[in-house]
Amino acid sequence: MLRKENASSNVEFKDDLYEILEQSISPTIITNPNEDDNHIIYANNAFIELFEYTFEEVVGHNCRFLHSDDTEQLALDEVRDAIHEKKSITVNLHNYTHSGALIYNEVTISPIFDKKSGKLKYYLGIYKDVTTTQRLM
Repeated sequence: MLRKENASSNVEFKDDLYEILEQSISPTIITNPNEDDNHIIYANNAFIELFEYTFEEVVGHNCRFLHSDDTEQLALDEVRDAIHEKKSITVNLHNYTHSGALIYNEVTISPIFDKKSGKLKYYLGIYKDVTTTQRLM
């Protein structure tokens, strides 16, 4: 947690948050639930590389494009329920790259609330490629 007594280092840390997200090896997105369709407003390099899309192809779209036609996943209902209830969730999903390759992902979705107003501001999605593990099962 950031403390007020370290104000100058806090400013530097906040400035570094973008670089921290950008350089993380964990594929990460941020969506805006206050816009139509809870579309993606940020995707880091690891996400772009994993799914083989450009930043421009991802931003402004809902995550549903990652499911392709594979929409009968029970976990998708769990995700919709968690988003409706503004709760965190971790699920395993089948996602597809731009080239059509199937990727099994463990996805954690967390709501991010404004500290002062309590209003929902964002959803943070962190993906973990578990394809190799799933194929061994």
